[in-house]
Amino acid sequence: MGGLGFWYKWNLGWMHDTLDYMKLDPIYRQYHHDKLTFGMLYNYTENFVLPLSHDEVVHGKKSILDRMPGDAWQKFANLRAYYGWMWAFPGKKLLFMGNEFAQGREWNHDASLDWHLLEGGDNWHHGVQRLVRDLNHTYRHHKAMHELDFDPYLG
Repeated sequence: MGGLGFWYKWNLGWMHDTLDYMKLDPIYRQYHHDKLTFGMLYNYTENFVLPLSHDEVVHGKKSILDRMPGDAWQKFANLRAYYGWMWAFPGKKLLFMGNEFAQGREWNHDASLDWHLLEGGDNWHHGVQRLVRDLNHTYRHHKAMHELDFDPYLG
């Protein structure tokens, strides 16, 4: 291994393509499925991380939740489907803080996360938090989800 020893590369193409797909009204997505599948054409050329990083929730880009189309119910449903797709896609996962419970506003380095969204009774933010917990559990405990991420012949 040369250089500084970094083994992974952020797959920004996957991130941009899939976020572009998810922001579409579902009725129009049928014409854009290539945005979900294109990443597999080059997926095994590098060791990729699938990032939803701090760069995607600042400077007027909106939160990941707010990029989803529809009313609140539809936004949360789309976000859950997106996270399911992300965890099923080969590559390591990266969620920036707040994404694990569907923070509804952009990240601001001068303010704390909206932890109050998790206070009180069960709500949609709790549901996203449980989903991420369950996806992480499945990912960690089932080798097929991660062990051969970077081998196109064995993975």
